[in-house]
Amino acid sequence: MKQLAEIEEHSLQGSVSNEEIELAAERLQRIEHDLEAFVDSTEEDFLSVGNDLRQFYSRSATLSRRANTVVNLMMGDEIIATVEGLEGLLDQLNVYTRILDQEAASTEKGLREVLTMLNQVVEPVESFKKIVKTMNILGLSTKVENAQHLTDDLSFFLLADDLRSLADNIDAQADYLLRQLKGLEDEVLDALSKVSELRQRQRAQWVKIITNTRRSMNAMAERHQSSSSNARRIAELTRDISLRVGEVVTSMQFHDLTRQQIEHVAVALRDITRRLERESKGLTEHEANVDLHLALSSVCRVQEAQVSSAKEELVGAVQRIKGNLHDIATSTVGIARETADLSGATDEAGSSFLVEMETGMRQVADTLEENARRNRESTTTIDSLANSVARMEDFLHEIEKIGAEMKILALNAGIKAARVTNGGAGLSVISGAIQKLSSSAMAQTDIVARYLTRVTQAAKNLGLQDEESREERRRQVEEFLHELETLLNSLHLLNKDVIRNLQGMDAEGRGLAEDIEKTVAGITVHDFTTQILGKVLKDIESVAVAWQGKELLAYTPAERKQVMDDIVLRYSMSRERKIHRSVAGYDDLHSADEDLFGGHTSKDSELGDNVELF
Repeated sequence: MKQLAEIEEHSLQGSVSNEEIELAAERLQRIEHDLEAFVDSTEEDFLSVGNDLRQFYSRSATLSRRANTVVNLMMGDEIIATVEGLEGLLDQLNVYTRILDQEAASTEKGLREVLTMLNQVVEPVESFKKIVKTMNILGLSTKVENAQHLTDDLSFFLLADDLRSLADNIDAQADYLLRQLKGLEDEVLDALSKVSELRQRQRAQWVKIITNTRRSMNAMAERHQSSSSNARRIAELTRDISLRVGEVVTSMQFHDLTRQQIEHVAVALRDITRRLERESKGLTEHEANVDLHLALSSVCRVQEAQVSSAKEELVGAVQRIKGNLHDIATSTVGIARETADLSGATDEAGSSFLVEMETGMRQVADTLEENARRNRESTTTIDSLANSVARMEDFLHEIEKIGAEMKILALNAGIKAARVTNGGAGLSVISGAIQKLSSSAMAQTDIVARYLTRVTQAAKNLGLQDEESREERRRQVEEFLHELETLLNSLHLLNKDVIRNLQGMDAEGRGLAEDIEKTVAGITVHDFTTQILGKVLKDIESVAVAWQGKELLAYTPAERKQVMDDIVLRYSMSRERKIHRSVAGYDDLHSADEDLFGGHTSKDSELGDNVELF
């Protein structure tokens, strides 16, 4: 009898009308539908955002690869080889300028030697003037001697005329030689002056060119090192951007967890609704013999807590994603700005260096061309010198002939003197003097000829030396300028490639930042979540409040376990279990936790609680 009374009391405390049950079922069903619609709607939103994020990740990875390309271009083997090649050419140019200076010094020395030889020729040529003077005196003496002895022999007058004629001829040849020597001296002095002036000027030009080029290369190296450091830093920043976008993509998995949590709530509410519908129809549950309304308010409180947790997690996560994306966009804009600055600086530095190098190389080419032109002029002078000396030798042959004629003249004079009775002795003296002058003229001719031969040989040697060195220098210059052009072209292409990639990074970075900001502005799922789940929470709260006090407070642990068992078994996350435990307040059921909260692994699931691998 006592047990029957307890059952009746139990039934009286938990009894509610069918109308209340149906109303609760309808409200819970509406909440369930709202949750399902929310899950479907947010699924589309998150899929759209996820697709954008994957594109952002791909674009940020492309940006990072391009940054690495820039670093490789600025610090790779090709740029190192190009710079080393330029430094090698600069060292080669330094050696080459010393060789040119030595050759110019050798040419200068050779011209001075030729000038000295020409000056040495002047004295023996001027000796012909003395011979001419003596011959004129002898001619006059012949006439005087003939007049003193009152002879009518015309041969003595003819002898005197022949002497004067030969003297005039020698004098003319000597004047010509002296004029030629003076002209050659002027030419050699002019060539020597030009060679000396060119040598001094080129020496200063070489020093200036090499110094400026070395300074330009050092400045380029410093700017290149600075630009390379900036490029490395930009590459690190782009890698960081890519990683951060990847982290945001990974963090999108939180939606799977909150979706599961909300789906579990929807399933729990669906199960409650079905139980209520069965009870309102007077049906019995095979799996549960206890009235659901015994714990309806508690069940609603648990689901309310689950929805609230999911709402906070989702809204907070979305806000963090928006904040992270905004920070990423800001960082990307900063990278784009730095990239643009680096592009401008690299373009300016590279262009400036190339202009300076090309200007310097034009100066090198101009200097080499001027050197070649002056060498050609020197060669022309030397060739002219050799030709002039050859012509002078022809005049020497004329003097030599005159000397032979003087010998014949002296011989005739001696014969005539022997025939003359009176004054023959005087004429014999004159004849002997003419003989000596002939020998002297021929001796001086030999001396002048030897000097001119030395001049000719020196000129030929100098010309041959210039010709050989000029041909060798021409070949070296062509190779030097060709290699320089190749290196500068390689450097130009490298610089152009770096600029192109930097400009591409600038455009891609700004475009990526703009698209990220557009996506951030378009993310409103957190507002939608706040609105929809806020309404759901109010609806669940209203059901929980409506049924509060209508549930039985004195039901056994077995009955409580029966009501909550299906809900607990659906949980796949420790977060859900913690919320359930904190809200349901089953601290006194610690011994039953293994059954309530899945302390043992389900035979149907090999993962068990490990589904939180998400």
